[in-house]
Amino acid sequence: MLIPVKFNRSWRAYNAGEIAGFEPELASDIVSCGAAELVLSEELEQLKKSKKQVEHDSLDERRKAKINASNIAYNLQIVKVQDRLEKKKAAGMDTKEEERLTKKMESEKGNIATLIAESKNP
Repeated sequence: MLIPVKFNRSWRAYNAGEIAGFEPELASDIVSCGAAELVLSEELEQLKKSKKQVEHDSLDERRKAKINASNIAYNLQIVKVQDRLEKKKAAGMDTKEEERLTKKMESEKGNIATLIAESKNP
């Protein structure tokens, strides 16, 4: 069983503030020489919770970035279709072509909305 210690100062490859686990005899020697102190189980639990929170926050940031990218893609597609629609209208487009482009624009809205919804799910 490994015993966790937190270093007070540099010791071999470890820096002050780092936590590492050692066999009981070595952990005792490290603590005895003043290089480290024993880590209590409550401290370990707090460290684990902190690590989980950081991982969770990181995941939230990635989700937000994915949603933002989806929103940008959505806006770009809509602008492209609207631009084509306006150009065709100015050139005297027929009603069927206008309907087709309008449906395409609505379809793009649906596709992007689906991507956004999927990006919100873990």
